[in-house]
Amino acid sequence: MAGTTLTWNINASGFEATQRHLERLAHLDQAPLLARIGEYVRRTTQERFRTQTDHEGKPWQKLSEITKARKQKNRDKILTERGYLRQSINWQLLPGGKAVAIGTPMIYGAVQQFGAKKHTLGPRTPWGDIPARPFLGLSEADKTHILALVQRHLQPI
Repeated sequence: MAGTTLTWNINASGFEATQRHLERLAHLDQAPLLARIGEYVRRTTQERFRTQTDHEGKPWQKLSEITKARKQKNRDKILTERGYLRQSINWQLLPGGKAVAIGTPMIYGAVQQFGAKKHTLGPRTPWGDIPARPFLGLSEADKTHILALVQRHLQPI
């Protein structure tokens, strides 16, 4: 295994109950919890398209006048013309069922998230500098909510 691995065994007197609890946690089906987390983050990410803010609540950089003029619809909405990017936000359990990924399959999603300089993707793409407008990420409120989901999931154990 690449990276670092830490393994420990608790065999001291009085730790048997803790050890049994840890063994139950290791065999716990995480898929329902990860699905709840994935769905929650999908919803909060899609909400950012309405508020036009990043995960920290900072407004996305305004559209240039050239971009507004080129848009056919929703000229006043950042990252939205027809809503395809917002609608494409999804989640999936990763192989092994121990992690969830949240994102978009849209190729241009990375450009919107991280930005791009003029012509860095090809001789005419993008036609101008595109500032980063992060739509993915976790706010402090998101982290608190996810922690509560985890705690509720572990409560019966």
